[in-house]
Amino acid sequence: MNAALRHARLCYDHVAGELGVALTSRLVEDGYIALGDESGEVTASGDEFLSSFGVDLASARKRCRNYCKACLDWTERRHHLAGAVGAALTKRLFDLGWIERSARGRTLIVTSAGYQGLRQALSLDLRKPSPGQTDFQNM
Repeated sequence: MNAALRHARLCYDHVAGELGVALTSRLVEDGYIALGDESGEVTASGDEFLSSFGVDLASARKRCRNYCKACLDWTERRHHLAGAVGAALTKRLFDLGWIERSARGRTLIVTSAGYQGLRQALSLDLRKPSPGQTDFQNM
């Protein structure tokens, strides 16, 4: 598998891969969301944080789908954030210019501004994948 696909990709309309799992882990660690095996909820402090970050939770609440849920990531074997909240967070990352669609299907590109913003906003320090690197080269 291509390292870029594993690093960041879309899973339907939400962020998956290393980026999605890292974002979700940070949101859980900081007490902003609580996730079960498939269900989840945004906490009061999470509502405040995500709203101040610019995530449109009001629109997410109106959507006819699960509001907040866990989605098992097929490369990381850990959960990333799905549901209306996951989609709204992904939209915000696109709007900020922190992620962009790659020409290669579901693969996402984390921009320089994205790496910097994720570090500042959530203390996430992600490594950039090397061009052409595969999982076998990571072992």
